Parts: sequence; C-alpha cells; structure tokens
Amino acid sequence: MEQTEPTPSPVEGGTLQSSPTVAKIADALAKAHLNYGALVASQVADAEKYKYRYADLAGVLAAVQPALAKSGIAIVQSVSMTRPPNSSGLVVAVETRFIHASGEWIATTLKLPSTETAPQKVGSLTTYLRRYGLLALSACASEDDDGAQAQEAATPKPQRTAPPKTQPTTAKPVTKPVNATPPPEQRARDAAHVAETLAPTREVYEAAGGGTVAPITAKDRGLLFKVAKEQGLNETQVKQLIFALWGYTSTGQIQQGAQFGKLLSAMENPQDHGVTIGNGDLTYDRAADPNALGNADLGGL
Repeated sequence: MEQTEPTPSPVEGGTLQSSPTVAKIADALAKAHLNYGALVASQVADAEKYKYRYADLAGVLAAVQPALAKSGIAIVQSVSMTRPPNSSGLVVAVETRFIHASGEWIATTLKLPSTETAPQKVGSLTTYLRRYGLLALSACASEDDDGAQAQEAATPKPQRTAPPKTQPTTAKPVTKPVNATPPPEQRARDAAHVAETLAPTREVYEAAGGGTVAPITAKDRGLLFKVAKEQGLNETQVKQLIFALWGYTSTGQIQQGAQFGKLLSAMENPQDHGVTIGNGDLTYDRAADPNALGNADLGGL
C-alpha cells in the first residue's frame, strides 16, 4: 500500500547540543554503530511527479534502538509548536536526544514550518522530523534515501547524442528461465545441500535449509566478509557474486537460511556452484550450477 509524506518546506532551523562532557556517550555510541540492524527502504511515497522509497520511523527505530539500548543509550524525542507572528501556520520542532547511563547526552533539534494546522498534517510532519532527527543523530542511512531520490528527480539529466560504448560487465550471470515452483525432488536436494555444506563449519546455520526470509544480521555480514578475506575475495568480487546469484545490489537484501548458506558455499567452493573467478573478474553460469537454489525455497524470489 502506497503511503504519502508531506513535502518538506525549507528548514527553519536546527541545533546540536550536548552535555559538558561526551566521552562516555561517544564511546558507547561508537560501539552501538557496529551493531545496527539492516535498514531497508520498505515504504513507497508518491510525490506526484516522482515516487521514492524510504524507511519509515518504525523501521529506523527497529534498526538502531536495540544496539543503542545495549550500549546504555536511551532515545528521547520531544515535540514543540509555535505560531509565528502574523501567521496562520505553525512551526513544528522536534528534539531528538540520546541520553547515556552516565548522564551524558547529545541532542539535535529540527524545525519546519507548516501552513497546515489539521492534526493529521501536523502529525505527519512530526513523524517526518522524528525520523530525520533519529537518522541524523544515530548516523544511520537507509539503502534508498528519499532525499537523494528527490534530488535526482529535480536535476535534469543530460541528453546523450550517441549511445554509450558497450563495456564488458564484471558479473556475467547466464540467464535461464527459472521454474517458480521446482519439483519436490529439487527442493529436497537444495535443502540437503545447504545443510551438508554448513554443518561442518557453521554450526549456527545447521537449520539453514528451512527457507527463512529474515535479512541477515550484522553478525552474519561479519562472517560473510571474514570468509571473503580467507578466500582472497575483495569487496567488489563479493558484490559481483551477490548480483550474479540473485540480482541483489546490497548485502542487506540477502536472506538468512538457504540464501546465506548458498553464498558462503559459493565463496568457499566456487567450482561447485558454476562460479569462475580469475583476473579480477567473476562469472556465474546457472546452468552449470548443480546446487542452484529453487525460487520456492527462497521466499518466492
């Protein structure tokens, strides 16, 4: 279901404040940064001339609040409204404050004018300010930022007089029609392969063949890049492999279970998965991958 957000007016003002000392909260915040969850732009807003995706307030809180709480940091957001002289509108201000168990704190205040005074309009603007205040103070960004999308839509794109030269692609997945509902025998083989691959070396993923659809965690990503380093794969090659296998552009799109197990196995034993790595290039031939996962086992992807 599409949602709409108010088009923001120019920023009225913003401040950053802190307690006299911030050493303890700075240390706690730095540790919390390492444990943020995946922040995915799951909502769609319609701004008439263009549409964009964004992470809503609930998604931002779910991504950062557990890590902040674990580091002893509480989130407090307060709202105030003023009516400028000779104006029928309001100025809505939201202060976002991080308070550490030591008593140290940091805070930022965002203000925006609103020509609308209806409760729904003011509430929507308040949520907008809460979301951006929380993103700014936690130094967290969603995969698709609505501000970036808006800027892209407002900037005219140059006209090309000639088509660009075709450059060789780094990832060369072989396209082949995929049966959306593989036969039971194939699904059984896929699940058995994942369990067999992960059991000896990744005990925590013994149940990987279950087909869960939750995104991988920060701990999973740490394991992913540890394995990549052990196998001599750089970050670009890891991204090439993810794109080749599923068309993904971010590790945040990888699901726990069968997908994560497939990726680890392909990194450790590329020859068993139709993957060839050489001269800094990576190719994937699905037809040559006897261990290709069926779509039905991956949440319908």
